[in-house]
This record gives sequence, C-alpha cells and structure tokens, in this order.
Amino acid sequence: MPPLDGPNNTAVGSLQKRIKSLSASSAEIYRDISSSSSEASLGVRLEEAIKLAEKCASIRENLKLDEEFEELDIQATKLWNLSTTIARETDDIQASVRQKVLNVRLLAFFMLDCSHPSSGRKLQNTVRLFKVALKAGKTCLDHKELQWAGKTMEKATKYQDDLTKASESLEYTPEDRQARCRLSCDYFILRTTLSWKQSNLSMADYMYGKAIEQQQSLFDPRASENLADALYDIGNELLQQNVFDAATKWLQRSFDVLSGLDPGCLSESGGELRLAVMHSLARAYLGNSTEGDLDRARNVIDIMSEDWPTRLTVYLLRLDLVVAEDPEDTQQYYEVLSRMFSIVQFTEATFKVVIGKIHVLVSKKSIRLACKCLDELLTKRILILERDDWIERTFVTRLWVTVQDQFSEDDAILPALKNLLDSMMKKLSKTFTPKATHAAQVLLWKISEAFFSQGKYQTAGSWCRIAQHSIFDKTGELNLAKISRKIILCGLESKDFGMATEAFNEMSEAARNEPFTRFLMFKIAMRASDKDLAVGCLQELSKSTDPDRRLLYGCALDAQETGNRELALMALKLVLDRIGLVAPDVGHIPTILRCTIRLTMAEIEGSRESESSIESLCSLLEKDLYPDDIDAPTLAEISYRRLLCHYLCACVSVELARAEDNIESQLQHYLVSRRHVQEFRGKRDSVQRSAEDEIQDLEKKFGILLGYDFEAAARLKDWEALRGIAEEAVSCNNKGISVFETITDVLISSEAPSRIKLIMMQVILNYTIPSPMANVVKLSRWIRTLVQLSITKDPKVTEALLVEVIDVTKNRTDGQKYPNEEIQWLTGRVENFHILFSGI
Repeated sequence: MPPLDGPNNTAVGSLQKRIKSLSASSAEIYRDISSSSSEASLGVRLEEAIKLAEKCASIRENLKLDEEFEELDIQATKLWNLSTTIARETDDIQASVRQKVLNVRLLAFFMLDCSHPSSGRKLQNTVRLFKVALKAGKTCLDHKELQWAGKTMEKATKYQDDLTKASESLEYTPEDRQARCRLSCDYFILRTTLSWKQSNLSMADYMYGKAIEQQQSLFDPRASENLADALYDIGNELLQQNVFDAATKWLQRSFDVLSGLDPGCLSESGGELRLAVMHSLARAYLGNSTEGDLDRARNVIDIMSEDWPTRLTVYLLRLDLVVAEDPEDTQQYYEVLSRMFSIVQFTEATFKVVIGKIHVLVSKKSIRLACKCLDELLTKRILILERDDWIERTFVTRLWVTVQDQFSEDDAILPALKNLLDSMMKKLSKTFTPKATHAAQVLLWKISEAFFSQGKYQTAGSWCRIAQHSIFDKTGELNLAKISRKIILCGLESKDFGMATEAFNEMSEAARNEPFTRFLMFKIAMRASDKDLAVGCLQELSKSTDPDRRLLYGCALDAQETGNRELALMALKLVLDRIGLVAPDVGHIPTILRCTIRLTMAEIEGSRESESSIESLCSLLEKDLYPDDIDAPTLAEISYRRLLCHYLCACVSVELARAEDNIESQLQHYLVSRRHVQEFRGKRDSVQRSAEDEIQDLEKKFGILLGYDFEAAARLKDWEALRGIAEEAVSCNNKGISVFETITDVLISSEAPSRIKLIMMQVILNYTIPSPMANVVKLSRWIRTLVQLSITKDPKVTEALLVEVIDVTKNRTDGQKYPNEEIQWLTGRVENFHILFSGI
C-alpha cells in the first residue's frame, strides 16, 4: 500500500497500520475457526477484532478516504461465508456457537464497511453492504445484542440514504428500484423491531409507517410476510407480558398486513404465521374482555374456524371465549367440547388437553355434562381409535368425575355405566391392565362406601356389582372376595337376602370358605331362617386353622340376639370344644362358660328329653373349676381378683342402700356391704402383690371401704363398732384426710348418742388437727361440733382441744387461717377464749 501525502498523513498512516493489524488477526481467526480450534482465547480475540474493525471503519469515514482496500474485502468475504456455513451445517447449535457466528458476522461486516469508501461508492457495493448490514443487524436482534444492532443500523441508515440519492440518477433501472424498495422495507422492519426493543415506542410507530409505505409499493408477498412476522413478534411479546391494549395494536397491524395478501400467495410458513397471528390477536382481545373486544375476538375466531376447522387451538380459543362471555354457561362449553373432540386429530398431547378441559366442567360443578363428555369421547373417538391406554385413562377419569357427583344414586347412572363397560369390552383387544383395574375399583369402592355410610345399602351393593364386571378380570382373588363380601354386607343391611346369597354363590370355593365370609352368611342365614346354611357356616368356622375364635363367638351372640337359642348354644359349644386354641382376647372364658351354662339350663327347662343336655351341663360346670395343682402366681392372681370383687360388691351395696326408700331393704344392703368389707379386711394382708402401684391401689380402696363400713355401721346403729373403724382408719397405711371427712359427715348426721359422738369427734380431731393435709375451714366446723358436745358435759375436753387447736394453727406453714366467724362464735361460747386466741 503506497504512502499518502497531505496534512492527514499521520492519521492515514495510523489507519493503515490498524488495517494491516486487522487483516492479520482476522486471517488467524479464520484459520482457527476453519480448523475447529477450541482455543479458549478465540472469543476474546474475536471481540477485540470487532472493536478494531469498527474503529477502523469510523476513522476511514471521518478521513473520507477514496481508496479501496481489496485485501480487507477478500478477508471479510471469507469470514462472512464461513459464518454462513457454520450456521447452515449446525442444527440446534449451542449458545457458544451461536455467539461465535454473530461475532464473525459483525467482524466481517465492519471489515467490509472499512474496505470501501463512503463517498463515490459504486451502487453494486452499496447494495451489497446494505444486505450484509441488514443480515448482521437481524442476527444481533435475534441474539438480543441491542448495542451492536444499533451500530449496525447506523451504518445501514447511511446505505439507505445513499440508495435513495442514487435512485434519482438516470442510470437507476426499475430493477434497481425494486431491489432498493425490498431492502428499504427490510431495513424499516428491523428499525421498527430495534426501536421497540429499545423502548422507543414513538420511533417504532414511525418506522412501522415507513415499512408499510415500502411494503405497499412492493407488492411482494415475502416482504409482507417478513413485516407481519416482525409485528407479530412485538405483539406476541406484549401479550406474554399481559399488556393487552398494546398487544392488540401490534397484532392487529400484523393481521392487516397478512389480510391484504391473497391467501394463495402465502408460503407454507406464511400460512402458519397467519394462524399464529390470529390466535394471539384473539387471546389479546379476550385478555381485555370488554364487550367490544369480545365481539372482535369472536370475529377472529369465526374466521379461524372457517380456515382451520380441525385445528385444536381454534377450539381452545372458542372455549376461552365461552368462559369470558359467561363463566356459568357450561352448556355452551360442553357443546364446543363435543364438537372439538369429534373433529380434531388425536395425539397424546391432544388427548391430555381434552381431558384437562373436561376437568373445567368438573370444577364448575357440572358433573353430568362432564360425564356426558367423557362418554361421548369414549364411544365416538377413543374406542374407534382402539387405543387401549386412552380408553383406560378416560374411563378411570369418568369414574373419578362420578365420585364428585353427590346425586350419583340416580337410577340412570348405573345402567349407563354398565352399558359403557359392555361397549368397551367389545372393542378392547384385552381387559383392563392391573393398574387401571386397581384405579377403577378404588373409585368404585369409594362410591360404594359413601352410599353405605349414608344407609343406602342397595345402591352401595349395585356399585360393587359394577366393580365385578368382566373387564376387571385382573382384579385378583383377594380383591374380588372383598367386593363380594361387601355385597353380602349390603344385602344383610338392606334385608335383600337374595342379593347376598347370589353374591355368595358366585364366589370361588376358597373365598366362600373364608372365615369372615362364613360369618356374614351365618347372619344372613339367621335372618332368612336357613338353618342348613347356618349350621354349614358354623362347621366351616370351626374348621378354620385360625386360632382366633371370635367369629364363632360373634355367631353365638348374633343367634342369641335373633332368638335362636339352639344355634347360639351350638356356636358356644364349638368355641369351648377348642378352648385350648382360643386367643387371649377372644373373650373372658368364664363369661363364655356362664353363657353356655345358662343356655343349656334353659334348654333343659324347655325340653322333656334333657338327659344329653344335663350331661352337657355337668361337663360345662366341671370346666369352670380351678385345678388342684394351681401354681402360686396364679393363686395370688385369683386372690387379688377375689379381693377386687369384694370391693366392688361393697361399693355397689352401699349405692343400692342409698337409693333404697324401703328401710328394711336399705338395712339389708348395708349388712351385705359390711360382710364384703369384712371379707376384704380379712384377706387384704394375705394377698401378695409385687407391683407398687397395685399395693397403693389396694390401700386406697381399703380407705374407701372404711368410710362405707362406718356409714353402714352408723345406719345399722352399731355404735360400738364406730370407734374401732375410726381407729382402724388412723392406724392403716392410708393417711389421707378424705376418709375422716366421710366419717365425720356420717357421724354428725347420724342418730348416735351425744356420748358416742363426743368420743368419736375426739378421736377424729386428735388425728386430723396435726395433719398438714387438713383443711382449716372444715376443721373449724368439726371443732364447733365438738365444743357444742363437750362444753356442758366435759369442759376440760373443750379447753384441752382449744389449746391444741391454737398451737397447731399458729405453727401452720401453708398460710391457712382460722375463719373469723368461727373465732367469733367460740368467743361467745367459751370463757377467756379471746385471751387464748390473741395473736392468731
């Protein structure tokens, strides 16, 4: 490159050095990229080269050099072609590769711009540079590189101006004008997008107007599609941001551009663009939801329905329109749904969408319409397509929807469901899979349980019948037996013994002989008066290897409740025949023996030929006997239980005495109570208990019995026994105050002579006054009673008592004070009392 003369020699020389450096670095970059080098510094070198190229282009423009740099042009062209090759050969390229393509294009563009003069440039070079600038700018916008996009568009603006000036030349051919218009249209489209991305909305509107002018003068469908695509991108992004007013403006512009074209002139991608534009435009109108916008949305959707009658998206928009116009219009929603799945092509995605839209009806409580939709979906489409998995999923959904229906006992629902299952059975190549069977039967069981809990046993049984359909033949023997037993139970509760017997007869032999099945059928036999069936059930239950005989015991109870003593006795005897196998929780053995003995005695009394029954009775009585060689722990347990029985009998006798109005009967109850207390007293010390809580419990119970014994002795006027009972309460291990409260209350209200009362009150107060557990208020009342008894008969007792009371009261640590009203009463009754009580 020859040196240049003139005042700008220094600047020009500096530029030449920069261009030389740029040429060298770009050549290295080209070589590294062509050889697929993975050098980490390549990206940094590319960015530095772009900045250098952009600076060189700016310096050259300021210097207004007319020289052509052909080598730089050649190197830039190679780089541009390389980026195009990479972009074509790599599908779904990674972000790093896409960034490399962008950087190479930017470098190539600025190198090309630097290689040609800005003034006096040939028309061909201007067009070439304009095309490259537009492609580079679009690549920058696609990668959201707004800064570089802006710089690229600045260059493109100059090219646009140069072409506009050149169009005034006489050498400018019609072909040149057409090419300029096409490039200008692309330029204004990019400027519109860039302005919008830069949030310069007024500039975006201006550039849109310029793009429309160029598009209308071109009559080129491809240019119109490009413009509509750019406007759609703007409108659709605004729609995603829920800016509905602005979205409708830009989407309507895109729609207007496409509407001005003959549909036959649109490319395949142009047709899809038109569908996407109308879809987004309708959604934007629906988003505003004003009356006018809903009308506009309806018009757009109507056009889409005519042009794309089988497209799923069109029907989904129609559903959204129905909801926007009237959220409660479920009938219209159902009608659109029905048309949709009868027309659209089904794929896995389509199937999921349809099911999801049916759920909308469920959420709006339109259960019947949802079921109707699912039935139509099955019969009209899914069964015809012979997709077994879709059939299963749709039917399970149908059952789930039915569970949500609180009126599902409608007489029409079960027959319709049965017919649906029959239709599916004919069309399916095989029965339901175990997974689908389990899901369906869980839902059927849930419906049945709901009706059973409401007492609607016939309906519950009918739903279980549905669960026995042959389409569910992979249910498994255990589940099938469970369902059959549920039907038997429904028949039992509804007294439909025929339904129960039919279900029983349809069961397998193993399921029929399961213990719980036989137990239910025994109850059926009792109510249907079928003795043979009842006896057979008892025999099967007795053969069971399960050691738990509670079901046999339950049969006995049921037979007794229904008044069949013979079968009740038979069931109890079967329990006792295998008494060694009875589990501990089957029931208390003596209770079973007692019931059996009672029924046997009733049988003897009601029958003339009773020899066998008498022998049976003797055998039963021998079984309740304790063995002679009983071990010590068992004997101790028996003694302990006997002690508890005496305690219970004494308590019950006192309660009966208190409730008795007849004096003679009342006294008899008290006598019985005292006898049981005496038995408890005599055997208490001989009972050996190792657990501390049991020992304390016996002591507590004995304290309660002493109170009852004192009450009974007082009511029987056994005055001599009272002091012994009170002293026993003092000396026993139970040191509680509650016993003495009971004794005192009984003593005060009794008819005992004053002498006896005086002695007893002394005994009681001598124990309770020093006790820290004594309540001072109650003590004060007892002291008043003793003072009243002793003040005239034995004043010395009174004085000694008061001194003890004063001493204890002064030294109490719990803060209890002697009641003032009681002090005042004593002051009025006892001489010098105020002196004794001073300081309290």
